[in-house]
Amino acid sequence: MADVNQRMFQVIQGFSNLDYEERVEVFKAIKQYQDDVDTEKRKGLILEFSKKAGVPLGPTGQGSCPCCGK
Repeated sequence: MADVNQRMFQVIQGFSNLDYEERVEVFKAIKQYQDDVDTEKRKGLILEFSKKAGVPLGPTGQGSCPCCGK
């Protein structure tokens, strides 16, 4: 895979650990995020994802990633 960095591999690893239905839901969430060009709505989606994940997401998060443990 050309131009794939460590963070991308970690996401792929976490994604590969999901079952089929979970992967479908991830694709839906990513599409919703990608399709929404409004920055404030995107921030709202990230906050919603963070709450559902049970850990803060993003560079200021103090939680650890359930996929990679970081």
